[in-house]
Parts: sequence; structure tokens; C-alpha cells
Amino acid sequence: MIKSFFFVSVASLVSVSAHAEFDLAMLHKYYTGNFTFNGKKAAVNPNVPGYNIDNKKRTVATAPSTEGSYTMAWNTEDVDFSPVLSVTEARVFPLGKDVSDINARTSTFSGDKLKSSTVCSGRASRKTVIGRPVIDTDMKCVTATKESCGRLLKAYEAEAARPGSTLAKKAEDLKKQEESCTSTLGSFKRMALAFGNQSQAIVDSDTKRIKDYVDKTTGSGIFDPTNLGKATTEGSMDKMADTYTNSVDGIQTLTYVLRTCELAQGDFEDAPRRPTSAAPTNTGSSKTDTFHTGQ
Repeated sequence: MIKSFFFVSVASLVSVSAHAEFDLAMLHKYYTGNFTFNGKKAAVNPNVPGYNIDNKKRTVATAPSTEGSYTMAWNTEDVDFSPVLSVTEARVFPLGKDVSDINARTSTFSGDKLKSSTVCSGRASRKTVIGRPVIDTDMKCVTATKESCGRLLKAYEAEAARPGSTLAKKAEDLKKQEESCTSTLGSFKRMALAFGNQSQAIVDSDTKRIKDYVDKTTGSGIFDPTNLGKATTEGSMDKMADTYTNSVDGIQTLTYVLRTCELAQGDFEDAPRRPTSAAPTNTGSSKTDTFHTGQ
């Protein structure tokens, strides 16, 4: 399951002088570590050991472990021609050898008000190139400001009210919906792994046939289809399964193939037939007519 640790405030964000006192309650909304921070220094929470705080370097960190690591740093700087306090943090969750999920956030404060908060999610993988270690990252970020949050709320309200919308009617209920969605995507990925390491002759033949047909019918010749069956190692299967469950096309394809497998029970060669009074015949009937790309 994808781990999430940040919540973006959409309260009124009015910039004021950076010389004002910091609102400690609001500061705490924008860092997730279990320690105290007043905008100038951090202090250990005696009930939660494990944080290494260095107020000279303006850093907080936990030791890396199998559960991941946390780091935070703060600074004062000029942003958009005004002095601000910046607070930046990251959580790293190990997924396997040399691969980690990353959640990160940086927030800026102008006095006792929030100026911006940018949240990012991504993945880092370590590999070796010409004998040297290199870290590849794939990270997507979104910046919340007074203006962008205003536009977001209007868009959310409009989408939630749209006929047939699956959005929660109240934004505060969206977290439960996100957890449900994340769980579903995890299930899709685990199901996707079932299609790896198949007969390469069948996979190559079917994929080429699809490509030739689509190229011919569209007149483009540029389609480059992927196939889960081409993955033959644990690492390649995991990576390819991610690409399917992280795209609308991939989810749609997995949904369709699941339905196909349900309908084809007992129809594959050498597969034991399940007795039924209404067993379908394999004569090219309506079983192959259920694929509608828009559903």
C-alpha cells in the first residue's frame, strides 16, 4: 500500500511580515515528525526516542531502518521577494533491494501564515552505470498556494456535484476513499503478477498480431504494445505490473482480461472443465463480443 503522510491545509493563506511570531499549532501541521519545533529550533519529545536533532545545522533525522527513515531541515530565505521560513522533510520507505518509495514536502511561512506547501511522491532506485552508483528518481509534485487551493476547491466542488461522480461529497471523507483506491490498486498489481513468465512463443505471436492489426486499421504503424507475459524475472514482473496499475489503460486491460478469464473457465486446452448445464461452446460466440473500450 502506498504510504501517505501529508495533509495540505486549504485555509485562508494571507502573507504577513516574516518578523511576526510563528503560530506553533500551524507549524506542527506542516511537519510530521514527533518532536517539537518553534520555527527557530527543534527539541526531542522524551516519549518518542530515536530523533537526532542538530540545531546548529538545523536538521532532524532518524536512523535508517527496515521501516524507513525520516529527515527534516529548516532555513530562512527569500521567496518571491519576501523573507520566509522554509521547512522541508522526507520519508523513505524501503520496498526491496535498492528501491524505495519517497514522500516529501516543503512548506514556507511568512510570519504566522502559510505561504506555500509543496508535496511530492515518488520512487528512487539505485543502479550502477559504468562502475558508479546512480540513483534514478521518478517524482511528481504539486504546490499548494492560496490561489491554487482556491481553484482546487472550486474544481472539487464541481466534480463532486457532477452526475455519476464517484468523489466523496465532502473533502474530509476523501481520505477513506483514497485508502480504498490504494487498496484496490494493490490488489490489481498482485493480480497483474499472475500474467508474467508465460510461453514467449504465444506472447510474441499474439502481441505481434495485435500490433500488425492495429497498425493496419489505424494506418499509423507507430504502436508499440507491451505485454505482461514478456516479464520473466521477479524484478521485471514487479516493474511491469507497476506500469499497468499506474495507468488508466493498464487498469482497463487488467479488468477486461479478468472478465475474459472468468468466461473462459474450462475452455483452454488441457484445462479441466467444470460441469455445468449451460457450458458455453468455443465457437467464437458472444464471449469475444464483451470488450468495450469505454467501459
